[in-house]
Amino acid sequence: MSKFRFKFENVKKVKEALETKTKKEIAQIDIEIEEDNNQKQKLIDEKKNALNKISRVSVKASELRFCKNYESLTEKKIQKIDEHMHKLGIRREIKIEELVEKKRETKILSKLEENMLDDFNKEQNKLDIKKFDEIATQKFVRQKK
Repeated sequence: MSKFRFKFENVKKVKEALETKTKKEIAQIDIEIEEDNNQKQKLIDEKKNALNKISRVSVKASELRFCKNYESLTEKKIQKIDEHMHKLGIRREIKIEELVEKKRETKILSKLEENMLDDFNKEQNKLDIKKFDEIATQKFVRQKK
């Protein structure tokens, strides 16, 4: 009895490797988004702390201007982080679409392999039945002699 060999095994392995690579890329984007979120939260906290310090004590006009400039600079940094997070979100969505397509391709190849294995097994069963019939016929002919 011969052994089943899927002729598209190499293609299937490549597709699975590409799928794994895409999953890793999505995970990397998620890490970047999380880092940006943490950085944004840190800037927001710094901004709140600066405003709290100003409101507690009487300050000079130059210090007040400095704090307002600091606040506007912090706000610009937060906006840049938001823009970067938005770009990462778009990139993540694109990668998810790629992943869905790659999973679909892998699933198609798996289904093809299953179908080819079923066909192979059916053919093997036919050959086995044919061999058993031949053996039975030979045995029957020998018994008659």
